Amino acid sequence: MAAVASRLSYSGTNVDFGIGAGYERPNDPDRHHHIAGDGTTVYSYDFYTPPGKWIVPIVDTTKANADNLNSFWTNRRDCTWIPDYTNAPATTYTVRIMNTTQPMWFHHLAHFEAHYSGTLIFRVVA
Repeated sequence: MAAVASRLSYSGTNVDFGIGAGYERPNDPDRHHHIAGDGTTVYSYDFYTPPGKWIVPIVDTTKANADNLNSFWTNRRDCTWIPDYTNAPATTYTVRIMNTTQPMWFHHLAHFEAHYSGTLIFRVVA
């Protein structure tokens, strides 16, 4: 699923963001092939993200968005998540950010512009 815009909300605070590369959702297969030196497939298997767990990369969001997301994580808030706010706004999940460290980080790009990026790990709580 390639979401055009995603939204995470808690108590009237909405954070809209695009989902970056590396997005994984529950029961979304990721096929791995291990190839021998002669080019033949030695074996392959499907890996599934554990049920109820979402991995959501965010690239180049605003400071306000990053501050809100870090606050949701710090305060262990149960948030409403809409993975594809543009095309399917009625599809919602109640999730909690389960990262082991602060999810959103500051970095500089060209011309000293400030950007924030990170990966959110959600667990469905209801």
